[in-house]
Amino acid sequence: MKTRREWAEAHHHWTCEYWTSVLWTDKTWVEDGRYSREWVTRSTSQGYNADCVVEKSKRVGWMFCSCFAGLVNGPCFFWEKEWRSFFFII
Repeated sequence: MKTRREWAEAHHHWTCEYWTSVLWTDKTWVEDGRYSREWVTRSTSQGYNADCVVEKSKRVGWMFCSCFAGLVNGPCFFWEKEWRSFFFII
């Protein structure tokens, strides 16, 4: 199916009871600290200026993944940057 509309039209006849049997999943990546972006503008005649560079530190991050079906929540999984280290919350 190429578009969301086609997908919706193909599934519009599903009952609420049937939709509750669908497992919905999602994941996101979260980093610790403040997210900001700084911009430096210069003309093409100006060269690189080291004073305009902000050092980037290595930040801690986590992957979060969970699911639900109907009114039932599935487990929540958390991964740190090392993929082999994870824990979950029921």
